[in-house]
Amino acid sequence: MGIRGLTVLLTLAFLSAPASAIGAGLERAVQVAQLRTELAELENARRPFDLQMWSLMPQRPRLGDPVSIGMRASRNSYLTLFLVDASGQPQVLMENQFVNAHAHAQFPSVRGHSRFIFSAPAGLESFVLVGSDHPLTLPFARQSTGGAIAKFAMSYAEFVDELDDVLDDLRLQSWMLTVLNLQVAK
Repeated sequence: MGIRGLTVLLTLAFLSAPASAIGAGLERAVQVAQLRTELAELENARRPFDLQMWSLMPQRPRLGDPVSIGMRASRNSYLTLFLVDASGQPQVLMENQFVNAHAHAQFPSVRGHSRFIFSAPAGLESFVLVGSDHPLTLPFARQSTGGAIAKFAMSYAEFVDELDDVLDDLRLQSWMLTVLNLQVAK
């Protein structure tokens, strides 16, 4: 479908939706976009080491596809991986996993044999990787999901603020942050 077809579809959807739903949906989308921008701006300007994260999945992942993320730091680091899903719900996927310099880490761990899949709703998923010299202390309240993954009992905005506070505590230490955004299709 070309741009013109997409424009026609969006216009029809816009015209057929109730005004209150359009306003609320648009407002939520703007808030999420602003928060994702704030999250990306939490980077450490000193750049004490390199931190990389990449997708090991198809270029266009779909709902139900397994998540697979590769990571690497240029020096010994504790890696913590967060996910902010398409609905804006933050969660911790991997917490304070120690990796040696230049060694590759993966989520889910190959040894862990766990499986984590993309679930509804479809949309933009943000993976946030923090690498630091010392383990992170995460003061976030958690809600159990019945497995090893914990969702935070907070909004996306609260998560960004809390993560900024945690990183402020590390300002005198070496840390890095990187964000990987993936658009997940239905």
